[in-house]
Amino acid sequence: MKSKKLLSLILAALMLSTALLSCSDNNSGDNSENNNQPSVSAGESETEAETEEELTDGLGNPDFGGYKFRILSSMFGNDYGANRVMYDEITGNPVNDELYASKAYIEDRFKVTYESIEMNDITDVQTAVKTSVNAGDDSFDIVINHDGVTFGLVKEGMFYNMYDVEQFDFDKPWWPENTVNALSIGNQLYCASSYISYLGLHWARAMIINKDYAEELNMEIPYDLVREGKWTTDALLSMVEGNSQDLDGNGKFDTSDKVAFVTGRETFYCLQESQNCSVYKHDENGVPYLDIDVEKIDAYVQKWRSLISSDDYVVSDDGFGENTFKNGTNLI
Repeated sequence: MKSKKLLSLILAALMLSTALLSCSDNNSGDNSENNNQPSVSAGESETEAETEEELTDGLGNPDFGGYKFRILSSMFGNDYGANRVMYDEITGNPVNDELYASKAYIEDRFKVTYESIEMNDITDVQTAVKTSVNAGDDSFDIVINHDGVTFGLVKEGMFYNMYDVEQFDFDKPWWPENTVNALSIGNQLYCASSYISYLGLHWARAMIINKDYAEELNMEIPYDLVREGKWTTDALLSMVEGNSQDLDGNGKFDTSDKVAFVTGRETFYCLQESQNCSVYKHDENGVPYLDIDVEKIDAYVQKWRSLISSDDYVVSDDGFGENTFKNGTNLI
């Protein structure tokens, strides 16, 4: 079983070339060794093109004889995780069609096929992993599931250390450096996130400003502040404070009023990283240790507490506040 699992992990590495190769115009399945060579663009000489740095996955074109690569994934965020890696048909949706083209390219290049094993609940995936690994039945190759549940399986010894698989090159740009470092403990890495999938973008939190509402307030849109690196919590609070309107006059602010800042219930924990409020660092051996900047974190908490306890903040029940924003009743 071990050799087959290693083959599966190698195939997981092969999938990473999707992130790079699907962006090219060549999805014809050409199996020549030059299929990762940079092309010569219009107005560029061949000599100039040769000076460009070549970026390849370094995997060559091994023939895996039609091996069926199986992805075990749960329904999360209104779709199966595997559908953010591959897609089985052309639909006219540019994201789906790009994932389809990537899948077709990889299948042709390495002589493999993909299969999605779909389970509705994240705990169903958790159970399936335990059952398969404990029984040694080798029923899947890679798991895409909720992060917390997956890390729990790591602690139970269900996965391989990815650093032990030489085909994984974590210096490649499709492995986000910050994520690799954050998920590593010493020389061990059992779960990873990469640009094989667009889930990292799908789950990103972003602040959006209503330009019409801002114009009513004679407020400058903060694009320049962001570009200059001056977009701070204080800048946000100065835009938000005192800029809500009690439209129904009942003295209470909710989503039926014009509210300066509306968001969902699962948002603020994502701000800790963007505000550099991590509570741990890694030592020279890559082992995490507590390193809490009490003054900085206290200031962070106090500022956000002042916002969420004010009339200028409302929690929306429609996810992240997107529906009320569409109605034009939110500033940010």
